[in-house]
Amino acid sequence: MQDTVQSTTYRGFEITLAAPGMACPFFVHKLRRPCRDLAHGQEIVDAHLERAAQPRQPGELHVVAVLPGERMLSASACRNRSEQARGQRRVSGKFATEVSA
Repeated sequence: MQDTVQSTTYRGFEITLAAPGMACPFFVHKLRRPCRDLAHGQEIVDAHLERAAQPRQPGELHVVAVLPGERMLSASACRNRSEQARGQRRVSGKFATEVSA
């Protein structure tokens, strides 16, 4: 069985037939978005380029990407670091009273 990959480029974005049996078999690679067909992929690309062309208002935040990283901390590790920075300690899940010497 030979795998044939259908791929097309639209406005600088590659749209590929990644999983033919799935409900959203196509994939827009640079945006990491699945799509139902080529027309839907082109709509996603057009919407992305339209949003990128709009000027941002002062204080407005745009999330461009969420990247998984090796240095990500769990919630408990973040809490431990923040408590350590504030000089607080926990005993049995509660903040321990500070004992001054």
